[in-house]
Amino acid sequence: MHSFLFRILTTSLIVFGLFFVAPLVHAQEAGDEISVDVIPALPAPGENTTISLSSFTANLDGAKITWTVNGTVKLSSFGAKKYSLTAGKVGITTKIVISIILPTGEKVEKTIVIQPAEADLLWQAVDSYTPPFYKGRALPASEALIKVVAIPNIKNQNASLVYNWKKNYQVAQAESGFGKNAYSFRASYLNKNEKIGVVISAPDGTYAANKEVTIIPVATQILFYRTKPLEGPKYNHALEGTFLLTDTETTLLAEPYYFSPDNKESSQLKYTWKLNNTVIRMTGKQSELVVRKGDNTNGVAKIDVAIESIPKLFQLNNTSLMINLGAK
Repeated sequence: MHSFLFRILTTSLIVFGLFFVAPLVHAQEAGDEISVDVIPALPAPGENTTISLSSFTANLDGAKITWTVNGTVKLSSFGAKKYSLTAGKVGITTKIVISIILPTGEKVEKTIVIQPAEADLLWQAVDSYTPPFYKGRALPASEALIKVVAIPNIKNQNASLVYNWKKNYQVAQAESGFGKNAYSFRASYLNKNEKIGVVISAPDGTYAANKEVTIIPVATQILFYRTKPLEGPKYNHALEGTFLLTDTETTLLAEPYYFSPDNKESSQLKYTWKLNNTVIRMTGKQSELVVRKGDNTNGVAKIDVAIESIPKLFQLNNTSLMINLGAK
């Protein structure tokens, strides 16, 4: 019985790295009637933070309220229900003690500890295709597999951290937990964007950081390049509009940017090539087409290619290129 009563009188409510310590004097009376709100709930380093008191029963307007920050009185006045401060740097603890003397003479003390932390979110489209030596990041198309990695910047980098993930504000329970710093999901074809958030906290709740990122799926693209057996693709110059064929023959390469899977010769990608609106039966690599000079009577040919990712509902695109073959 004594142990149970002691726990009631000394209860601490820990919320996202902020300690709300209930008063020892009249804890079950005035102390429980007074609420403390911190905005934002998870202050970032250097972020302006507002702490406010509220109560439906206690007369806070007539109360003498003293705000002490790290041992120094910053504000003391009747009805001082709100106080703002700037959160410190990562690893810097700010202790705020709120002493309240109600008009009834009751004394209440609440303590808040702010320990700022921050985090970065890095993401990549795991199965999105880009050509070799592509300098940019592979972007996700509809239904692409995306991996998000959280990188925390906290006081104790060696601590075992808890990662709570959310996708579009819905808790990802199975992907959350100790040490789960990565989260993978498929972009939905129903959503224009995907909002991924994470709250990273110490197991005891003494500090936490949150971060959110918005990922916007992109449309797939098809670009033409020339390629030669001994030299490889000429990725420094994409072909568009009308291409003048000066060699006897050339090989056109269709690169399916951001299609899934990330293997352009995968059987899950379907290529349809056309020459002057006539379907061409492919015998070699499905991403390459050999064009020979003089194959067209008027010296001009229209090359079309359509690419579709069979498992994906909206991963499909097409493009065309005019080739001046020269007269026979």
